[in-house]
Amino acid sequence: MDSRDDASVGSSDDFDRFPRVRIPVADGSIMVRHAGRGPAVLLLHGYPETSLAWRRVAPALTGAFTVVAADLPGYGDSTIAGDAFDDGRISKRTMARALVDAMKALHFEEFALVGHDRGARVAYRLALDHPRSVRALAVLDVIPILDMAERMTYEAARLMGHWFWLAQPSTAPETLIGRDPELYVRHIIDQWDGAAVVEPGPSWVCGGSAGNLRCGRSLPVIDFRQRSVLTGADHRVLVA
Repeated sequence: MDSRDDASVGSSDDFDRFPRVRIPVADGSIMVRHAGRGPAVLLLHGYPETSLAWRRVAPALTGAFTVVAADLPGYGDSTIAGDAFDDGRISKRTMARALVDAMKALHFEEFALVGHDRGARVAYRLALDHPRSVRALAVLDVIPILDMAERMTYEAARLMGHWFWLAQPSTAPETLIGRDPELYVRHIIDQWDGAAVVEPGPSWVCGGSAGNLRCGRSLPVIDFRQRSVLTGADHRVLVA
C-alpha cells in the first residue's frame, strides 16, 4: 500500500492525490482511493454520491489509518457484472461481498467500516455476512429499512420518490434517467435542500452508463427477501 509522508487535514486537494485503483472482483470491479498508514478503514458513501463524498474527511484520517474510500458497486467508476443482478436489481449482500473481495485484494482481511446513508445499509449487511472482516462499525444518517417503510408518510414518500421509482422491475428507470442524469441527480439534491453545497465540477454525478445508472437498484424489494433489514427480533449489530 502507498502511504503519504504528511497527513494534511481537511483539504479536497489532498484527497485528489490519493492513488486510485480499480480492483477486479467476481461481480465486477471496485474503484477505490487509498492513502495513509496503520489499520485499515473502509469508507462507504451514500446516494446519489461517490467516494468523492469523503474528500474533506478522508485526509484527516490518514495519519492514523490506511483509508480506503470506495465507489459502491454500480456507483461512480465501480462496475457490476450483468449476472450479479436479480430481476434488474442488486442486493446489499452482493455489494458487500464485492467490497470484502476488494479489501482482500488490498491485503486487508480485517478493517474498520464507516457507512453513510446507502453505504450504511451496505455496511451493516457486510457486518452481518462477514463478521470476521469487520473490526469496528459506524453507520451514519440511516435507520433500518423496515422501520422506515412502516413509518412512511405521504410527505416522506414524496421526498423519497426515487426509492419507489428505482425499485421497478424493468429497465425504464435507468433508460429515462439516462436521458439527462445530471438533471435527475440535481433534482434529488434540490429536494433535499442540498443545492447550496454542490460544488462545481464534472465528476459529481453518480455515473453515466446504463449499468451505473442502476446505482439505486439496491432497494428494499430484494433486501427484504434476504432479511437484510435489522430489527430487534432479527439481529443485533454492535456499532462502534
